[in-house]
Amino acid sequence: MNRQQKAVLAQDHRTPSKVNAWILGSSIASLASAVHLILDANVPASQIHILESQDTPGDGITSTGDSLIGYNHRPGCLPSFNDVCMKKLLALVPSTSVSGRTVLKDIEKNYEDKVCQNVPVTHVLAQGDQGPRRTDARDLSLTLIDRMKLTMLLLRSEESLSRKRINQIFNKPFFDSTFWIAFSTLFTFQPWHSAAEFRRCLRRYFYEFQNLNTKKPLDCTQFNQFESIIMPIIQFLQRQGVDFRLCTKVTDIATLSDCGTETVSAIHVLRDSSRETITVCADDIVIVSLGSNTSGSSSGTNKTPPLSKTMIAENELDENWSLWLNLRTQRPTLGDPYNFCTRVTESMLETFTVTLKDADFFNRFVKLTCDQPGIGSLVYLKDSSWKISMCIPRQPFFPLQPGNIQTFWGYGLCPEREGSFVRKPMLNCSGEEIMTELLWHLGFLSPSILKNSITIPSVMPRMTASLLPRAYGDRPKVIPEGMTNLAVIGQFVEIPNETTVSMEYSVRGAQLAVSQLMGLGRSASPDRTLRGMDHGFPSLQASPGNLAASDPGHPETGHSFPSVQAISGSSASLERTLRKVDHGLHCKYTTNQYIEHRRKVLALLVNRSDCLSSEEMSSSCDNLRFVDPAHRSHFLSNSVTNHRSSIPVFLGSEMMRTSSSKAANTLAGALRPWGRLKALYSRDGPEAKCEST
Repeated sequence: MNRQQKAVLAQDHRTPSKVNAWILGSSIASLASAVHLILDANVPASQIHILESQDTPGDGITSTGDSLIGYNHRPGCLPSFNDVCMKKLLALVPSTSVSGRTVLKDIEKNYEDKVCQNVPVTHVLAQGDQGPRRTDARDLSLTLIDRMKLTMLLLRSEESLSRKRINQIFNKPFFDSTFWIAFSTLFTFQPWHSAAEFRRCLRRYFYEFQNLNTKKPLDCTQFNQFESIIMPIIQFLQRQGVDFRLCTKVTDIATLSDCGTETVSAIHVLRDSSRETITVCADDIVIVSLGSNTSGSSSGTNKTPPLSKTMIAENELDENWSLWLNLRTQRPTLGDPYNFCTRVTESMLETFTVTLKDADFFNRFVKLTCDQPGIGSLVYLKDSSWKISMCIPRQPFFPLQPGNIQTFWGYGLCPEREGSFVRKPMLNCSGEEIMTELLWHLGFLSPSILKNSITIPSVMPRMTASLLPRAYGDRPKVIPEGMTNLAVIGQFVEIPNETTVSMEYSVRGAQLAVSQLMGLGRSASPDRTLRGMDHGFPSLQASPGNLAASDPGHPETGHSFPSVQAISGSSASLERTLRKVDHGLHCKYTTNQYIEHRRKVLALLVNRSDCLSSEEMSSSCDNLRFVDPAHRSHFLSNSVTNHRSSIPVFLGSEMMRTSSSKAANTLAGALRPWGRLKALYSRDGPEAKCEST
């Protein structure tokens, strides 16, 4: 019997009344775990213990301040993008405003009644000859090669992207495209972030791209996410009798080993400057929240910038990180926290919250963008060196916010850069200086707006740490191998095929942890019908014998990109894939333009150069990056006169050689392995719409 089988055996025999659940940390994942333990696993609330080092639960997700000193909204995740897991959670939590109703019903009613149903008009603002102007985000400015690379990235295996950065897949022109600007704004991606995570995000949200900036029902909360989601959950757990042990720092976990499995036996904590040991019995479970996006966060004021000490990697690591670092030294199966917590220059982000004492700013903003306040979509300032995005939420955004006060918030993806108008890094700016830069980009050169505003900046050194490049094993599984009563949760655990860009990821992990530890099967983790490509969409797999000799593979994993012979597909399958991608991007073609464009791309991909004239081939090759300039001449000279000769084939970022006749025969006769893909694309839906364009 292997370790996993023994662990499952131990999980199947837990009796809820005998279980004490020890939850380390009070993140949204921790709070969700407690809710599901009570309502799905029937564990008595008094036997659930949440240990938190801070004096308030919530893992640094806060909304503080007032209309006099300025409000401060510090989100726990950008964006929220709540989905089925969050929906299940909120359906279990009672409303704080209406008896007999749930938080989910509150949010759905708020969506039905309020203006956040409106479709946003403006996503990007750019400087024009006469000031800022709206930019059409539907024109994604992607080149032929960019679309081909996107296609190949979607089809590649995740293992082949180990530790790869996005800018190792795409060249600089891609990062200047409207597509990248819109996508990186919505999901806070940077060119140096993980290509594997970018792939997961694409596969999940690709076909909703044009509508992603439109608020979904679950994102239309009455107030900010802390007040409308976090606080109701905390209040519910407190009313149920959950044991919150605040100001209690967990320093270590002790385990007992038995026949290849490990069981947590004790938790060592520091409370009121004294060390204590909590005994964990055989029937108990321990759920640990690993890492924290809000760790080391620091806020400034309208007149002063945030403290700079949080920029140092070793400073301000909260217990979620320090405990993970400690556990990792003893148990390699618990991932590599150093990969995520020490690279603050790559994971830093700065948010700001603006409190306005009059309506002048909002009136001007509505006139500029044609978006009504309350839509809650992000507006990106294309020419901002800080890469500023801003959100005008429905008012009031905070409880007890006076009717004559308006608030909005935003963030800068590159706070270390010098401003366009305020000649200093955003990190060194006071709130007033950040507002000055913002007003300059918007063209709102009114001294009264600045005078009647209070801006609170907050630096979040690890806000995008979960997006950093990683290798397999850097993130532990929800149930680490060999553990019988321990689960790990949060944005830094591994959940196959899921993307960590949203709060949904943490809730999903919590539901899986409760389900597996308590032996509930699938009852606590809802089935997901993933939008996009995750189900039934194969990755390109290559056997060692089919790899091009010139492709050395990844230096650490040995995985290589497949040559044409290794692709089990047909020209029809590849064409459907490309058409699916184009539809997801909403590329605008007439019927004839579309067919002609696809014919050229397909000919390049399947090496059927005989399908193209010499003029078409030359034009198409101008968009390709050849490893050797001689390849281009060779490609052109052989493509028309002798299409059976060996010619270069461009796939992804690699240049490989293969026999064109062999490639054509291989591709034309390999429909069977792509049966699931063919079935996926043969359904009525995006493809049918694309054909009728």
